[in-house]
Amino acid sequence: MLKKGADFQEIDNLDHVKKDLTENMEKVIGDIRALLIHSSEINNKHFEDTYLSLTPNCFQNLNELLEDLEWVKKYLNYQKRSDNN
Repeated sequence: MLKKGADFQEIDNLDHVKKDLTENMEKVIGDIRALLIHSSEINNKHFEDTYLSLTPNCFQNLNELLEDLEWVKKYLNYQKRSDNN
């Protein structure tokens, strides 16, 4: 996506997009590591190998995990609003 972004005139500052993406991913990875701090070594290794390592495959897995979590959040918010009505 970032390679293709340079071809679009709408993206004036690709460096800004890259910086934002990097900062957001670092924050998410830090938050996940904080959640796993008391987990077993097996769970920590699984998350490191599957989602948190700096590889293209882990980046894709992490994006899919974040998309899934977004849908869970939407569902829980919908349930919460439904319960209030």
